[in-house]
Amino acid sequence: MHVLAALGLLLVTVGWFLLALVPALGEHFGRTDVGALRVASAAADIRFFAISFQHFVDDRIAALRANSATPRPHVATLTDGTGVWYAPQLADARGMVTVFEGASEEAVANGLVVISETGVRVPSEVQVLKELYTSKWVAGDRGCVFRAVLAGGDAELGPNSEVLRWVNAGGGLRVGRDSTLWGRASSWGTMSLAQGTRFQRLAAPRIELGWLRHVPERDTRERVPMTPPNNAAVFSSRWVVDGDLDVPGGERVDADVIVSGRLTVGRGALIAGAVRCSVLAAAEDAIFSRSVVGTTALAFSARCHVAGPVVAEGEVVFGDGCRVGEAGKETTITAISLKVGNSVVMCGEIWARRQGVVCPLPGPLALAPAAA
Repeated sequence: MHVLAALGLLLVTVGWFLLALVPALGEHFGRTDVGALRVASAAADIRFFAISFQHFVDDRIAALRANSATPRPHVATLTDGTGVWYAPQLADARGMVTVFEGASEEAVANGLVVISETGVRVPSEVQVLKELYTSKWVAGDRGCVFRAVLAGGDAELGPNSEVLRWVNAGGGLRVGRDSTLWGRASSWGTMSLAQGTRFQRLAAPRIELGWLRHVPERDTRERVPMTPPNNAAVFSSRWVVDGDLDVPGGERVDADVIVSGRLTVGRGALIAGAVRCSVLAAAEDAIFSRSVVGTTALAFSARCHVAGPVVAEGEVVFGDGCRVGEAGKETTITAISLKVGNSVVMCGEIWARRQGVVCPLPGPLALAPAAA
């Protein structure tokens, strides 16, 4: 009886111990985290809505051509009752039409989808209340408002323009001063945003922000390797710092850096590894060869260069002349808010979840404008 009692107690003890391990054992033998995370296409692809609208146009363009009784722009109605301002292709491939030419004020006020097979000009202060498509190019004057724009070629929006949802250009995209790009803006060529432009999501092989001037190539001279400080725990190629870390100007860190506090990077310093910190303050001409992640805020002074992704759960500031990514080596920037100075070039995709803005930056973050 004593043996059976001891055995029963042992079995109960082991059972209670294994009970706590049941979720872990279930996950180990029937793993559910091995597949890719499912992300909605609308969230993952910045061009999702542009591609969807392109399909909408492709499905209807043949009927519009067949039912056109005039070679001039005119108002038509699709089978689903949608009103369309349609501009057929002109004999002169370089020609253009003025949006809503030939349409009544009532039809325009009710909202017309714009489908054009030639270049489109949008006069000042005009509001395009529904989507605009052109297989060629679009040029908007000052103060125009667009719901959404899809251009097969270049797109140019004048000063004080506003895009409410998205814009995508098959060529370059130029946006004038003090404009606002809500939602998504993308192009397959160079994107240029003038000073004062506000934005949320951008994507292009090359994004030029603010007025452009010549900025010297990044400094490739040899730098003195930095010795790990006393508060750094060194694990192979990683420094883990409890507190703050100062990287002196002109020195080099050849390791990944994890800093629980503030990371200060001196002028011309180079960090070859990935960076994770709470707050970053980088002086002029600092170079980051891999990713930079901040849990609070990141500030890059003039002419800093970052090769990898930039992520922050707060604000990111880029001073004049900064470079992020390279042609053919696009990267990403993600932050709650983003402030960008002049002559900044970024290659890849930017997501300012609250808002980004191109604006003059005071103090050591700013460069003087080039002489006229």
